[in-house]
Amino acid sequence: MDTIANRFVRFVLERWRAIAAAVVLQADALGGAAKRRGVEQAREVVTLLDEFLTAPLFRQVARLSVFPGDNQVLRRREGYRQLYAAWALVEGTVGLALDLDDPLLVSRKSIATLYEYWTFVKLASAVATACGDREITAELFRPSSTGMSLVLKAGAATRLKFKADVAGEKVLVDLFFNKEFRKTSWTRPMRPDASLLVHTPGGEEVWLHFDAKYRVDWSTPFVTGDVDEEEESERSSGTSKRTDLLKMHAYRDAIRDSAGSYVLFPGSTPAEFTFGKDEFLPGLGAFPLRPHASGDDTAVLVDFVTRAIEHVAASGTRRRRATYWAARAYAEDGTNRPAAGSPVGELPPADTGVLLGYVRSDAQWEWISRVGLYNLRSGNRRGAIGRGERELDGPLLLLYSPQDDGFRFALFERTGDWESATGEALAHLGYPDPRGDHYLLARVQRLPAPVWLDEVAVEQLLPTDWLPGRPYSTTWLDVVLSTQD
Repeated sequence: MDTIANRFVRFVLERWRAIAAAVVLQADALGGAAKRRGVEQAREVVTLLDEFLTAPLFRQVARLSVFPGDNQVLRRREGYRQLYAAWALVEGTVGLALDLDDPLLVSRKSIATLYEYWTFVKLASAVATACGDREITAELFRPSSTGMSLVLKAGAATRLKFKADVAGEKVLVDLFFNKEFRKTSWTRPMRPDASLLVHTPGGEEVWLHFDAKYRVDWSTPFVTGDVDEEEESERSSGTSKRTDLLKMHAYRDAIRDSAGSYVLFPGSTPAEFTFGKDEFLPGLGAFPLRPHASGDDTAVLVDFVTRAIEHVAASGTRRRRATYWAARAYAEDGTNRPAAGSPVGELPPADTGVLLGYVRSDAQWEWISRVGLYNLRSGNRRGAIGRGERELDGPLLLLYSPQDDGFRFALFERTGDWESATGEALAHLGYPDPRGDHYLLARVQRLPAPVWLDEVAVEQLLPTDWLPGRPYSTTWLDVVLSTQD
């Protein structure tokens, strides 16, 4: 009879009786119906617990002297396990002055609110551990006006600041409770239960969001992905609800700079959805966070937060690359012109290089068209192009030559690599009047000209310090934009 597990049962019952007795003494601060209900219910609890504690069993059970955190009976045996879970939930929330209509009226809504606060405390603890394991209790709670309880700071005012060390770099981490995203939401204002902001050394800011959902689907996990099958299966396994995961989509997609959104729920089966197996951000998912298994579940959160901070701080991830190019693309110009597509390759117009080449004479223009070759000055001459310069990278050449009413244009695709050639070699190929000893030469093929090609504004494409006659590198998008008013 006098086992560690039974001593813990006695300890819990005595603890709950003390709480109920304290409620009777402090209920005067409530007033009205809440006071009457509080006194009545608290007295009923005291009476019931007194009956339990005077049972013959507990006369043979000594008081608890050492906390049995690793006791397998409490963790696994039916009855003991549920009592242990209930004790953990009560201890995680007792003394909190929560924003409830009536703190003594037990309902699904009030329990969900308790769970939301409890999960935030656990998440804050996980973030603290991931960033260096410091005490955060004083930052999470403050004394209430009655002196009886502690009040979690609600709303945007609750912000916990951390610092993590990643490969010698300091990474700033902020955890918010109920932060509202109004100006940074694409659509409606959003307010996740918890939001984690990671500041990278390079200045990038990435958000991860968490929502506590006190509900579980006891179903067999669906296999086919069919919506009807999934919703039917939600009624019999410990997974997060489909509607909750859809809400995570809303957070991640609506709030700018968000990389992930995750459900925290008291179930048993986690879920994680990512773009790739080797990178978990951007992503969505659900983490079990159960009072009776809070130690193991919080350890999973610690691992996740640690990996998330390291991932965001890393500069070589595909997510970082995609973010960089997306930001750059939306910061630069674009066009809705249907005919703006590049005539070669699969790259977008803004990423398709074009060599803007000046042709001095009609004889040179005829030679290029006839032999399918184009040459550039190299060496030390004024306006020369050296190997490795970006002018040589583009697959397109837009050649222009002066004429009476402006310029004439011809569009070519470079079909060969740039090769060195001497002035003598060019002369043997029929090039008219080579003036230097060193050139770069590439094979080209003429392309059909878009109907708008004669509208290209060369002066908009060339830099102000351009050397007359020197080739210049631009993009196909810039060529298209130069034709628009």
